[in-house]
Amino acid sequence: MITEEEKNAYFIEQNMRCNIEQYRLLKKCSDIQDLTEWNNWREENPDEAIVLQGANLKGFFLRGASFSYAELQLANFEDAKCQKANFENAECQWVRFFRAQCQGAIFWDTGCQHTNFQFTKCQETQFTDAKCQHANFWKANCQKADFRDAKCQATSFEDTECQGANFSNTDCLRAKFFGANCQGARLLEANLQETNFTYADCQGAKFSMSQCQESKFTGARLQGTEFILTQLQNTCFDSTTFDNVTAFSYCDIDRKTNFSSTSLSSVIIDPGRRALLERNIREIHWTKWYGETWWAKLNPKSFLTRFFWWLTDYGFSSKRILLFGFDMIVFFACIYTLFPEMLSIGSTKLASPNFFQMLAFSASTMVTLGFSNINVAVTQLKPSGGGMFWVTFNLMMGYFILAVLVTRIGILFQTLAPGYEVPEETDEETSLEHKNNANKIITGDVIWFFKLILYVIALYCIEMPFK
Repeated sequence: MITEEEKNAYFIEQNMRCNIEQYRLLKKCSDIQDLTEWNNWREENPDEAIVLQGANLKGFFLRGASFSYAELQLANFEDAKCQKANFENAECQWVRFFRAQCQGAIFWDTGCQHTNFQFTKCQETQFTDAKCQHANFWKANCQKADFRDAKCQATSFEDTECQGANFSNTDCLRAKFFGANCQGARLLEANLQETNFTYADCQGAKFSMSQCQESKFTGARLQGTEFILTQLQNTCFDSTTFDNVTAFSYCDIDRKTNFSSTSLSSVIIDPGRRALLERNIREIHWTKWYGETWWAKLNPKSFLTRFFWWLTDYGFSSKRILLFGFDMIVFFACIYTLFPEMLSIGSTKLASPNFFQMLAFSASTMVTLGFSNINVAVTQLKPSGGGMFWVTFNLMMGYFILAVLVTRIGILFQTLAPGYEVPEETDEETSLEHKNNANKIITGDVIWFFKLILYVIALYCIEMPFK
């Protein structure tokens, strides 16, 4: 909300002034509801500047008036009738158009920063190339308005009627369309980064080739909406309504694109991107279940669940499962090679084991017990405690990896194509953020798992001299 102090500071900084003769002429024409004399004077004096800064034009009749290149900062057009008025290249910063009637008005390349258009009727109004940063269109009627190439950063279109409006190539960075009606709107090649479309009605709208990174469409209605070649990294579509005509063709998505609580199966999207979005949904819901706080991570049940889903990358990665399985085979082979007395061939303990022989034993124990005649060493009818532990652990880990692999294969059978590979980030800050997130995952899950294994190995090594 703009404070009076900010307005006064701007007034003093710009050295506000108002031409009283121009104001009187405008008032005279307004009183008789005929702007012919004003427009004729304007045509006869094209080089004379219109200076009405801070002027009170509340309720004036200004239909078809020419204000091109006028200086109107902080002027008050509340309830004014400005249909088809021409504000081309005018300076309208901090102007108040509250409840004004501006249907068909022209604001080409107009400076409208911090301008108030609340409850204003702007049907078919032309804002092409206008500078509308921080302007307020709350509850305005902008049906079929033209905002092409306009600068609308941080502009508020909350609860605004924008049916059929054209925002093509418009910069709407951090703009707010909360609850707006954007049915049939064109937002082609627009900058919509961090823009809020929460609960907006965007049925039939077109977002093709736009930048929608980090935007929010929570609870929005997107039936029949087109997202073709749109950038949707870290975009939230939580609880959004789609239909079988909604299209997400060739869009750029990443692991933070959120389609949870939506009918993802009904939209038009290629199988690879659908698989990645389903993976994101699993991550979001499972993360909510096991929590992200440090005390939740200490819960053994939470840890095992986190580890299971990390290992499969939430059902998205086969490579990670296979690599982990191979690492476990090598790990157990090393254990058996370092402590051969745990095993025996027949009734003879292993004295000088062969690593590759132990590798084969470790691999076979992943799915069954034993390899050839190798088994747990038995001394005086008492099996080796360490041998029983490690062979059992080896067997349980094998069945666990097999279960994880079956889960991944089951998910793969349900998809029609391999998962969409997220392109490498060119932005250094984004790349660094992703690397940090990856490091957190490794630190929080894998490192703790291997610490547990090393702890068991240490206990076993301490126990060995006492046997």
